[in-house]
Amino acid sequence: MVNGLKTGEKTEHPCQIPLKVMHRIIKITEGDTILDPFGGSGTTGQVAIELARKAVLIELNPQYVSLIEKRTDVTPGLVGI
Repeated sequence: MVNGLKTGEKTEHPCQIPLKVMHRIIKITEGDTILDPFGGSGTTGQVAIELARKAVLIELNPQYVSLIEKRTDVTPGLVGI
């Protein structure tokens, strides 16, 4: 374990939340869809998929969008500003 993250779980994102913590947060959250306006490393999306929930992740940094794509195996929808 490194900074609360299991070996192999850590990504290059500097503020990644451990999967176990996000599991607990999403399990107690009501509703079908989770909104994460700072998608970052994609932890929210990964856990939402594992818990059969929908998730909307917003991320401006193309490097992190690519990371989210890899972790969730989902091609993101892109909305321009």
